[in-house]
Amino acid sequence: MPFASPSDAEDWFEDALRMRGAKSIQRDTIKEVVKGGRFAYPKLYTCDATEAYLLIFWRSRDDQIKRTAQVSNKGSALDERLKFASNTFGEGLVQTTQVKETTLLKLLEIAESGIESYLVTAYSNGDVFFANARAFYQFATRYGTYLQFSRDPNMMQSLPYRVPTSWMTPWTQKEIKVGYPTVKD
Repeated sequence: MPFASPSDAEDWFEDALRMRGAKSIQRDTIKEVVKGGRFAYPKLYTCDATEAYLLIFWRSRDDQIKRTAQVSNKGSALDERLKFASNTFGEGLVQTTQVKETTLLKLLEIAESGIESYLVTAYSNGDVFFANARAFYQFATRYGTYLQFSRDPNMMQSLPYRVPTSWMTPWTQKEIKVGYPTVKD
C-alpha cells in the first residue's frame, strides 16, 4: 500500500501494530536536526510497555549513496564503507536507512530498560523494513557506516548512522534480526 504522506505511513503503522497484537500504543514525536538546520520528526511508538518502534518515512528509494565523483576527499572513506556494506549486505541496492546518533542512543537506552527497540523504515511506495536497534547500532559501528564529521555545524549535533535497507527485515516477515550481521550467500 503506497503512502502519500508521513501521516499516511504513521496511521498504517499504528494499525499494523494493532494487527500484531499491541493493545496499548503511545506515539511520541522526536525532533532531529537535518541538513541545512531543518528538522525531521520521526515517530516513536511504545507498545504495551514491552516494545518500542521508531518509524522513519522516506519519500523516495532513489540513490541515497552518492556517486563516487560527487564525494569529497574527506568523505571518501565513508563512501567506500557504505558501498562495501551495500554491495555485501544490501544485495547491491543503494538504499540506506539512517537514524541520528542521539535518537539511536535513545532507542538503546529504552532497550536497556527492558523494552525491545526497533527501527522501521517506510517508503512512499509502501515498502516497509525493520531491524532491532542494537543490531542496527552494531552493524553501523562494526562496518563504520556512520558519519564521523560534517562541515555543517548543525549536523555535528547528531551524526547519522546508516545500514543498507535491504539488510533489514521486510515488515511482512515476523522474524527479527538480532546480533551481528552476516554475509549473505
